Amino acid sequence: MILHPFGSISTYTTADGTEKEIQKGAKPGSAKVKDADGNGYIDSNDKVIIGSKNPSFLMSMSNTLTYKNFYLSFLLNGTFKVTRELNEANIGSWSYNLYNYLHNADYWTPEHTNSKYASPAYNNFDGH
Repeated sequence: MILHPFGSISTYTTADGTEKEIQKGAKPGSAKVKDADGNGYIDSNDKVIIGSKNPSFLMSMSNTLTYKNFYLSFLLNGTFKVTRELNEANIGSWSYNLYNYLHNADYWTPEHTNSKYASPAYNNFDGH
């Protein structure tokens, strides 16, 4: 078991295709997962940290300016060095974004093998 810092975001990385076949049940179009720890199995120890949900720095500043009958109040708020998780498995027609629809995604098919995403029939690594 590998322990990661609290709030870290980890995922599996993809292999470049030169590694031996170690994914049982993989089919054409399935993601090629990299055996990051080199033990010959794809398991939770192969996840790598890609960011953190906890910001490294928080900033907030407010001010109020008044001049005669004019009044201005403002608030600036920010978070820095934080990763927002965008799960590509959630591509679906529930979004209002045109490019989030499955039929517009650049996914693998037998006719389109040079694609960005694995086949939509592939179940993701997180099991949801």
